[in-house]
Amino acid sequence: MNETTAAIKLVDTDGRPSILFASPMCSLDISSGAAMSIHALLVSLAARGYRARALEAQLFDSEQGGEHVTHAAQGSDLEGHPVLHSVVSGVDHLMVRTRARLRLDMTAREQELYIRCYREELQRRRPDMVLLWGDMLLETVLMREARALGIPVVFYLVSGAYKSKDTFRDVSVVVTDTQATADLYRERLGLDCMPVGKFIDPEAFKAAQRNPTYITFINPAFEKGVNVFMPLAKLAAREAPDIKFLVVQSRGRWDAALQALKYKRDDFPN
Repeated sequence: MNETTAAIKLVDTDGRPSILFASPMCSLDISSGAAMSIHALLVSLAARGYRARALEAQLFDSEQGGEHVTHAAQGSDLEGHPVLHSVVSGVDHLMVRTRARLRLDMTAREQELYIRCYREELQRRRPDMVLLWGDMLLETVLMREARALGIPVVFYLVSGAYKSKDTFRDVSVVVTDTQATADLYRERLGLDCMPVGKFIDPEAFKAAQRNPTYITFINPAFEKGVNVFMPLAKLAAREAPDIKFLVVQSRGRWDAALQALKYKRDDFPN
């Protein structure tokens, strides 16, 4: 086989329009609203004939959000495989194994493997666009390498935590979930963001029969207002004990918030 023929065989010939979600954060994380939204988007595109792929790692907003992924990766037939492959609802997932489950604990060796996999995706499959979020060194490299190959980079901006405009230097377009987020970043960084809404499959969450019982608080984290919620819930326990509350844990953990705010579980019989 001559070199020209060999090179041709290394190129993917799938002619479908394609999108690559590239992030060390796992899109199958059920404790991350952003991950769930990205997953719904990829599934929807796959159903419409797109080649939807996700290159990610075993990293989650909380370990509980990735327990189902960790359990599925423990099969004896998967031992020794540094990169796992699965298809979920028509979406191809390539997942780099990591020792830890939180982003800040990803090792240099694991990031190096991730970058090698990413470069192979860009060179062999040449996606029509790369979709991602994040502002750490790895994500910066991902954006820069895609743009160097002329591949558009779409930044999914659904957090209010970004402070530097340099994060978006190699971004082709910034999309947000709400107009409020777009307005925030126009004022803070002068970014021109495109609100596209949230990607949610209502059939996955809508109750067949509605029976409203609780006032529900999702994700008991400080950035979500748990420090406001707890005093209100404690006041309601005394003044309106018939009102019931439900706390749904996500990245934020109820016990951690109790400890930080000097409350006890017994303070909330409601």
